[in-house]
Amino acid sequence: MDTCTHTTSGLPNSIANSNAEGISAVSTNLGPIDSAVIVLYLIGIVTLGCWAGLRRRRAGAVGADYFLAGGTLTWPVIGLALFSTNISTIHLVGFAQEGYDNGLAYGNFEWMAPFTLIVLALFFAPFYIRSRVATLPDFLEMRYNRPCRDWLAVLSIVAAVFMHIGFSLYMGAVLLQGMFGLNLYFSIAATAILTGIYTIVGGLLAVVLTESIQSIILVIGAVIITAISYYHLDGGFSGMYDTLAAAGELEKATILRSADDPANLPWYAVFLGYPVIGIWYWCADQTIVQRVLGAKDENHARVGPLFCGFIKILPVFLFVLPGLMCYVLVQQQRMDPNQMANLSVHEKVMLDGVEMPVSPGRMTLQGASLLAAGKKMDIAGKQAYIEDGLLVVDGQTQKDTKDTYGFMMRQLLPVGVRGIVAAALLAALMSTVSGALNSIAMSSLNCVIWPPQQCDLTG
Repeated sequence: MDTCTHTTSGLPNSIANSNAEGISAVSTNLGPIDSAVIVLYLIGIVTLGCWAGLRRRRAGAVGADYFLAGGTLTWPVIGLALFSTNISTIHLVGFAQEGYDNGLAYGNFEWMAPFTLIVLALFFAPFYIRSRVATLPDFLEMRYNRPCRDWLAVLSIVAAVFMHIGFSLYMGAVLLQGMFGLNLYFSIAATAILTGIYTIVGGLLAVVLTESIQSIILVIGAVIITAISYYHLDGGFSGMYDTLAAAGELEKATILRSADDPANLPWYAVFLGYPVIGIWYWCADQTIVQRVLGAKDENHARVGPLFCGFIKILPVFLFVLPGLMCYVLVQQQRMDPNQMANLSVHEKVMLDGVEMPVSPGRMTLQGASLLAAGKKMDIAGKQAYIEDGLLVVDGQTQKDTKDTYGFMMRQLLPVGVRGIVAAALLAALMSTVSGALNSIAMSSLNCVIWPPQQCDLTG
């Protein structure tokens, strides 16, 4: 979960607010092995989810079994499900871009998450379990009144639709289109339908079981691309530091930044800004906390978030560091930057703080600071212009660093391995969507459509 200069889903605002057209500029061909791995993953995950739901129904399931997995979730499943729901394709795209552009700075948000997960384990989870509530709006009604319940229910539904589902589906489809040439709308529809099938059939039990498997697949895919990136580094980590020093970018290898940090992420902004929204996300967001509500007992409800906190140490090394290594590999001429998608600029730019529409033909840019397609750069004393939707600075066509993850897959991964990493991307996408769908169903039925006295889901 990322905050401060991030959106609540973990995506840096620079990415969330910019368009994704450039990603589709270069596509990757999938080999038969890659396609087989992806199909096998999709069949396996949908089958597992449906099997879990049908098995529970044959055993005489009630409302608690569907929405809260019958209160049977153990701490490993809870921890893996929390991690998988939090991580989506937005993280894979966003953190790789930030690693390329700004280095390890945005890893702060991943390493701050364990502290709020400790707060969930020590303070919030015991209250939720002892109150025997089915949803967080239930808890607010118990503590305050029905209007508070309804407000949080509506907020949870809106957040799930737009934050967890809508943007994740779009960014995932854009990423798949850019890397594999899949149609944007087909990717969105296929992912939504396949995820919806096992979520509707199996309920929360199917969701958390599939999320546990998806977490493992996600980590395996990330480890593969990280290991291969490190293998291609000239001189290992010492060579990486030497390359950054030679390029005058040694600060990219640091986590804590000063007030004049070009990434606009000084240390105090992280420590003061993260807890504000981080506590809401990890401790009071229905999509996240629902896994805790389905815990077997209070002990499992507490240990599950703590386990997730340990796993949250990994994204810095598995999602952010590969982006930084990609930048170093380009500097070491081990990767061809011309194969990265071009930065697409079609509508408007900000030149020295003044908004300017992009004119047809060649548009010369004279100034000191330029913001184009979400990318900020210093063009003082440089020859910069926009032509045919492309930004050129000192003769170099600027690249769209949102394509960093796809660029690494195209340049570094052999046929066969791409299928595994693609399955990891699908795992990240489907886990977030399935968790949000189950949360929407829970909030809608229990808190909006049916009065509380008619819908007791706590068993």
